Amino acid sequence: MHRIYIPSNINIESPKKAYFDFVRPFLLDKKFGNDQKLLNAWGLDPNTYSYTDNLDEANVAFLPMPVQWYISEGYFERLVTYNAEFQSAGIKGFVFVNGDYGEKFESFSNLIYLRLGGFRSQLDSRNMAVSFTLSDQLIKRYKTTDIFLREKQDQPVVGFCGHASNDLIKRVKEKLKFIRINLKRFIRNPLRTDYEVLFSSAYERYKILKSLESKVSTHYIFRKNYRGGAQSESERNRTTTEYYDNMLNSDYILCLRGGGNFSVRLYETLMMGRIPVFINTDCLLPFPSKIDWKKHCVWVEWKDKHRIGEMVNEFHQNLSSEEFQEIQKRNRQLFIDKLNIAGMIKLAIE
Repeated sequence: MHRIYIPSNINIESPKKAYFDFVRPFLLDKKFGNDQKLLNAWGLDPNTYSYTDNLDEANVAFLPMPVQWYISEGYFERLVTYNAEFQSAGIKGFVFVNGDYGEKFESFSNLIYLRLGGFRSQLDSRNMAVSFTLSDQLIKRYKTTDIFLREKQDQPVVGFCGHASNDLIKRVKEKLKFIRINLKRFIRNPLRTDYEVLFSSAYERYKILKSLESKVSTHYIFRKNYRGGAQSESERNRTTTEYYDNMLNSDYILCLRGGGNFSVRLYETLMMGRIPVFINTDCLLPFPSKIDWKKHCVWVEWKDKHRIGEMVNEFHQNLSSEEFQEIQKRNRQLFIDKLNIAGMIKLAIE
């Protein structure tokens, strides 16, 4: 039995979505507790996972709010106290880092930071990645749990729907954003090492996508803005359907970081049972000791991006028709088993 301690000695009046995802299976009406239906709804077995308000009974702890909340609300000393309590109890505590960027926070012996992004070379072992939490679009949008298997063709089809542009003004604006972030960090501490790379994601995507056009079959929808600039609910629904239709009609999907150093598209591609072409920009990926990520994608290091067409073709030609469909199934299963809240809780504490 995994007994999970969640500190509740701060009066927090926040919407449920403001809480760290890991505590939400135990979040009742403004308190934490155990409810069998709620735990089952989140995919957790009540006989294996339960909340406790007694630290001495716990074997792991989850902090309910992101680390930025404790700092901005003047509760940093609580983090120090929690760490000392967890150290005394001989357990690890997990706290979420909100936002896209790879900012480092003070290191604690018994606190693990869970985050979407960041740079692997800048962060120590007390920083771990988690997947972006997604609703299952196969069920929600296509009313099925079965993936739409693609038959292997002679030439791979690489798809992409999203923000990709060679517009110079956009490129400059994206880099200026990172300059501002780095200046703020420099002012707080000039000796820090967690500066953001000046990266223009829309431009870099555009260049790589165009380089693929002479090497593979392509299926692209270029957007000039995020989500095609959709404003209304009907526009958002239309562009989202186009986005997932594009995946279903492709074999491989280009997955390159966005504003933060991580790719939500990577997890969406796995969800849809497609094969990511993942470009590694010094990324943290969830639980690499428990997930062999290179078995689920075409893995391209940033320094090798000029060879991406060759690498996709080589990967594709080395798969039999059966293996090509097997990896689609395996990717979907990875999403179902490990890249949801229940799966990540299990990977984190077991």
